[in-house]
This record gives sequence, C-alpha cells and structure tokens, in this order.
Amino acid sequence: MRITVPPRPEPGDHHVAILFMVPAQGREQIRLNRGIGAPIYITVPGPVDDTVKITRLAIPSFSPGGPIRISATFRNTGTVHRDFRGEKGRLRLRVGGGTVTLPDFTVPRGETRNVSVQWNDPPAMCRCRAELAFPSRDGSMQRAAASVTIFPVVRATVVLVGLVLLGLVGLLGRRFYRGRVTAAAEVLRRQEDAESSTAAGKSTMPDTTDGR
Repeated sequence: MRITVPPRPEPGDHHVAILFMVPAQGREQIRLNRGIGAPIYITVPGPVDDTVKITRLAIPSFSPGGPIRISATFRNTGTVHRDFRGEKGRLRLRVGGGTVTLPDFTVPRGETRNVSVQWNDPPAMCRCRAELAFPSRDGSMQRAAASVTIFPVVRATVVLVGLVLLGLVGLLGRRFYRGRVTAAAEVLRRQEDAESSTAAGKSTMPDTTDGR
C-alpha cells in the first residue's frame, strides 16, 4: 500500500481501513464473503486539537438499591484522538461521597464513545448526585452531572408489614387481656353479690328462742 500526502495536509488524525478479502464461496443464492480489516491511523504533524466533550451522563433516576449502572457519552470534536488511560489519564466519577473509576478508553477523531461503569456499593438510602469532570487542553473544564434516588422498597415493605403484624398482635393481645380481666371482675362481683345476699338473709330471720 502506498499513501500519497497532499501538499497541505490537515494536521491531526486520519483513518484508513484496508480490507483483505477472499473470493465469495457458496451455492445458488447463498454466498459467503470472508475478509480481515486492518485499521491504519495516520497522524499529520502540526497544530492539533484533542477536545472531547461529555454529551451525556446517564444514571437511573430511581433505584431500590444494589449495584447501579452509570454510563457517559463522549464526543471528539478535535482533530486527533484522545486517550483516557493509565493512572493519570483515567477518569473518576464522583458519586455518593466516593469515587468510581471508569475503564481505559480512547475517543477517535470525529467519533462518539459510550463508556459504562458499575457502582457496586451505593448507600442503602440517599438522594445521590453523580458528577464527572476533566480538563481540556485549553484549561476549560468539561462537566456533566445526574442524580439518582435510592430507596430500599423491598426492605421498607418488609419492615412496614412487620410493624402492621406487630400492631395487630398487640391489639389482639390487649383485647384478650381486657376480656379476661372483665370476666374475672364479673365473677368476683357475682360472688360478692351472693355473699351479700346470704348475709342479709341471716340478719332478717326471726328470733325463735324463749324469752322467759
């Protein structure tokens, strides 16, 4: 392969793809093509621009808990690719009072990349804000933010059902106790009435002894 450079080439990245194909094989109307593609990146020296913009930071607006998937979309508007790799170049997402590290990736010139990461240890309940920021070559900052509400619906439902059952058990227990106390008081009242009647009957009986 030979590459001819024009008199005034535009500085930056230029992409070329070479396809190595074999003759199509098959019978009748079904034919199979096979090939191997080899990408070639040509960088023309000169003033370059590797500006990458964050076009979207996506996070679920609500989550019942557990790992949460966060994705970011990047668009290269410059003239060369930009790498976000290694300890210094890797991006870190701030969320829930901590950080989540994005995997290594490259945004080629004129292309859009979507990068996802999993937040494995979110808090049990919060209104959390996710923020992603990194500097451009000119010193300006690229920023994006999104929020998620985390509420443990399942746990809350279990606790609520438990409280309701506990309240019902307590109510039934109080009613049962009051019933037993009332029944015991009624029995005691009847006994006292019977004893009072017996005592009154004895006091009104006539004296049959001889008065002489």
